[in-house]
Amino acid sequence: MSTRTTLAVRCAPEGRMLHLLADALPTGYRLSQFGPDGVHAQSTEHSIIVSRAEQDDGIEWTHASMITRAGKPTYDELCWLHRIVFGDGFAYQCFVPPSSHVNIHEDALHLWGRADGLPAMPDFGRHGSI
Repeated sequence: MSTRTTLAVRCAPEGRMLHLLADALPTGYRLSQFGPDGVHAQSTEHSIIVSRAEQDDGIEWTHASMITRAGKPTYDELCWLHRIVFGDGFAYQCFVPPSSHVNIHEDALHLWGRADGLPAMPDFGRHGSI
């Protein structure tokens, strides 16, 4: 899975995420608006949602999720999703209590990252190995 651009979708100016995602995806994806500034991209193999929102602390976050025709995405598919949405920025897959799950499809896997690409976790390796 290759991309046509190196500009991460998370950097898109307001209202331009759909256009940047269209440029980043291989041919064969149908794109539609999802929420106020999000995109739903669908092909015969994948369904992808990318959205973003500002949190109460003023930090804007980007969310990307994917399901595949075969079920849950593979590690390589999530790495590809990370590259096209977050570029070389930080993104995270979170494990939260069942009471905090928000999911519109049971096989969807999600990535979250700050829209500015900065880390949101401490540098656990700054003093060497964990």
